[in-house]
Amino acid sequence: MRNVPKVALLVETSRGFGRSLLLGLARYSRLHGPWSFHITPGDYKQVVPKMKQWGGTGIIARIADHRIAQAVINANVPTIAIGLTDEQMRPGNPLSRFSEISSDAVAVSRLAAEHLIERSLKRFAYIGSDDRGWSSRRELTFRNHLRERGFETHVYSYPKLRKDRVWEREQSYLARWISRLPTPIGVFACDDDRGREVLEACKLAGLNVPEDVAVVGVDNDEVFCELADPPLSSIALNAETAGYRAAALLDDMMHGRVRKRQQIVVEALGVVTPDVCFHSVHQGGCSRWFWQR
Repeated sequence: MRNVPKVALLVETSRGFGRSLLLGLARYSRLHGPWSFHITPGDYKQVVPKMKQWGGTGIIARIADHRIAQAVINANVPTIAIGLTDEQMRPGNPLSRFSEISSDAVAVSRLAAEHLIERSLKRFAYIGSDDRGWSSRRELTFRNHLRERGFETHVYSYPKLRKDRVWEREQSYLARWISRLPTPIGVFACDDDRGREVLEACKLAGLNVPEDVAVVGVDNDEVFCELADPPLSSIALNAETAGYRAAALLDDMMHGRVRKRQQIVVEALGVVTPDVCFHSVHQGGCSRWFWQR
């Protein structure tokens, strides 16, 4: 009987991106496995299992802090990281040697910019998140794309005091910042979490969406987008296919067929808006899907 690969998954199950990624991994396991998985439901910060004691042979992980980073390094097994920060990718950082799953910042930002430009907007802003490595890359590429089109971008800065960064306090800070922007304006939020917060801040500031502020997020997390008021437009990412490709790569790494660092780019599919609703046989109801490329 052959040995069954044991893979630790440190992936956020609380987010649509993470769940889609896991579906791709599961599909690969069904077709080419079986594999045994260690997974703990939760958010970005997870716990690395005792890999030697468990007999773990591979890791796919969101490396959210130094504690997780050190545990993953100490495990010394084939590893694929998700969305490394600029600091983690710097030469000399031990995490930089890991293969990586990352979104296409250029494609994502271009879709966001063109989506807002197509709505005849001429003023733009970016609202990111300091604790997300890919946020700064999306900001840079969004600003560069708009500059090429002849537009400048207002960029939100986090409150300086850490105590003001909890959402209960930051909400009023963000609302004041948005209220000072010229309108109408198009806002690109780094992800759907942030996009929903932007919409709440607009409501607090007395601004109408989308008449005063048009907002687009990233990930097309249906729960977060539908909980937003009004529902949030978002860029869909092909995370499930990326998860399948990551599993195939990890399989090759665990069997010694691949030794060099590889990068798996998550494809940006298009902008999903809540404008059109149609009956879905599978869902038995109303769906958000309306593609704009």
